[in-house]
Formats: sequence, structure tokens, C-alpha cells
Amino acid sequence: MNKRFNTWAACVLERLPRVAPMEEGDPSNSERVKKIYPEKLVQSGKKRDAEQDLETWKEASRKAWKSALEAKQDDVERRPEARLVLLLQEKGKDEWKLPFATHQTGETIRATAERALEEALGDAAETYFVGNGPFAHVPLKRNETEHLWKGMDEARRDPNQTEEQEDDEVRIFLHKAQLIDRGPAVKNTWASRGKVAWVALDELNQYVKHPRLADMIYKGLV
Repeated sequence: MNKRFNTWAACVLERLPRVAPMEEGDPSNSERVKKIYPEKLVQSGKKRDAEQDLETWKEASRKAWKSALEAKQDDVERRPEARLVLLLQEKGKDEWKLPFATHQTGETIRATAERALEEALGDAAETYFVGNGPFAHVPLKRNETEHLWKGMDEARRDPNQTEEQEDDEVRIFLHKAQLIDRGPAVKNTWASRGKVAWVALDELNQYVKHPRLADMIYKGLV
């Protein structure tokens, strides 16, 4: 008998590190890091025009930087020196997870990842998907993902699959996206469904309980 598997796509939404403030008395570092957006993002109209590539990241004030270092897990400004990943926790569930959805017949795997993020956040954040394909995939046994499966909304399941067609293995394809703007709104959008956490790479294992999945997320962002 051939092994059956179900295909999921998950979005690894990354908040990039902030620019640290210079010490008092040091020259401005406004020229130190250029803000260069992908050409596709510029052409889409999400950024004003080609002159945007001459903009620079604004360095954080020392007061804001100190406050961010003490921020709670649901604050997108926490750990300003680190890359952060968005994790979600539904009400009544213990597991933290990435925004994910089951692949449906007729859509690309990237479209599944885009749908997963949209269903989770709506238009609460401006994001940019990096690349057309996944950066990794993780095969997991059915019993390793049962808690995730039960936590999925019916709308996120493949309507063509019945309970009798449940699979032996789940393959999760990971797509990377980056937060461009409006990050603070994410917490408010998800509030009715559960909690959010912006997690640094050195904190992943505290939240993601599957070592292989945590390892793939880590490798995709370092």
C-alpha cells in the first residue's frame, strides 16, 4: 500500500532587525544602512517610486531602544537587535504555530502560503514574499501534527478530502515573507482568536516543539 501524505504550506513572517542608535557624541549613522526594496515591490505601488532606494533606515532613539528591549512577546518592536518570527496561538490551544493552510487542488504552493497569511492577518500588515518557491519542507508523521490539524478551521482544509482520506504523513512547505510595515496591528487583528508572539531565533525551541521544524525555520533565516 502506498503511503499517502497531505501537503501544507506555512508562512515564516520575519521582522528584520532594527538599526541600533549611536552613542552620544558619535556622528549620525543615517548613511550606514540603505533601505533598498525589491523592484517588484516598488513597481506594485506599495512604495512611492524609484527614489525610495535612496531612503535610509531611521535609527531608533536610545529611549525607544531601551523600551523595546523590555517589551513583551506580543510586541513587534521587542528584541530590536534580532530577527523575529511571527508565531500564533489559538484560544484553548497550547501549541504555537506558523500561519499555515492545507494545499488545495488547483493552487500553487506559494498561493497556499499567501492564503495562510491572509487568513491569519487579513490586511493588518504590509508584507513581501521572498522568492517564488519554498525555502524548505519538513515531513512529519500524522501523530506529530494532530494538535495542529484539530486546531485548523474547516475553511482551511481541502474541501476535496474526506475524513476517510486522512493521510499518513504531512509535508509542510515553508515560505519566507518579510514584514514591511504596520506590524503593531497584527496583535489587535489576532486578539479575538488567540495570542501572537514575535520570537527571536534563539527562542524558537521554547515555542516550536518539533525539533525538525524549528531547525528548518532557523536555517532559513540565518
